[in-house]
Amino acid sequence: MRQAGRIGTGCAVLVLGAAALGQAAFAQDDGQEWQSQSAAQSRIVFLAPGLEEQRVRYMRSVAQDLTHTVEVAFWRGDAARHNKALVRYVELSPSRHFRSKRDPERFIRAIRAFQDKDIEIRRLKRNGNLLGTVESRRFGFDDVQCVAFVQYWGQSGGDRASAGSNLLTGYYCADPGRPLTSALRKAVINGLGIRGRAVPMVEDKPTAAARTALPLQIWLEGPDRPKGLYFGKLFILGEDGQGDLEFRLPSPYGLCKGRWKFPMDGGEKTSSMTFDWSVDCANGQKAAGDCRIIEWEHGEGAGRMTDGTRLTLEFDS
Repeated sequence: MRQAGRIGTGCAVLVLGAAALGQAAFAQDDGQEWQSQSAAQSRIVFLAPGLEEQRVRYMRSVAQDLTHTVEVAFWRGDAARHNKALVRYVELSPSRHFRSKRDPERFIRAIRAFQDKDIEIRRLKRNGNLLGTVESRRFGFDDVQCVAFVQYWGQSGGDRASAGSNLLTGYYCADPGRPLTSALRKAVINGLGIRGRAVPMVEDKPTAAARTALPLQIWLEGPDRPKGLYFGKLFILGEDGQGDLEFRLPSPYGLCKGRWKFPMDGGEKTSSMTFDWSVDCANGQKAAGDCRIIEWEHGEGAGRMTDGTRLTLEFDS
């Protein structure tokens, strides 16, 4: 059995199996006896954007030696072969505690569905939610962007080498070809809850609709104009695949405002990492082009005014 976490009471140390930190894509792969639960029976609450459209399964297991219980929930839709989201909650028996915290990267590397992927893992971040402090890392593979999270709380045991007695860990992925924006990551973190401790209210359900503004740089170069640098903003609306953008250019163009969106295929969003954009400027000129997402919230693109003037764009978080 692979070690996935350590718990102790006094000098005794026990090893939790893969169910504690999430090696398998499905809970029954952990070799324990699992019972299906309804959403109302499960202690796990996860109100992240888009999950209401997914198929969800809740399961629970009690260790044979009664040292801990594990609950797991996973959401799966039709957009990808992997689960869109997975959450595991581990609660240790009284007087037991985790001796140390584990980095979210350990959890990412242990997920079976991702083990054949060329995964890029980003820097560690710390945030707070109703349950306490969350540590998270963005990660990605192919054209999929995700975030993994780990948080501990509860009794600390009789020594200083303790992380608590409760562990919540999991991940959430944006749909293939869609950015996992800062607003969406925040909504994911804030959407976590455990019944009996703290849960987000349905009326306060996090949403990805809050506009995240990314700095936008525009280089303008015309037939009779030297290349100049100008600035604007690109607004992201979570996973909706569209948003606003605006930038101010020199006379005679003035303020240019418009929209960006991912291309559609039969009414469905495609998996392309390139989106189209168009703006109308104050002097009546129009501009249009496309941008490609290169890494997370960074992208580059180009376009052209109706008078032939060329534009290149770059945005970054």
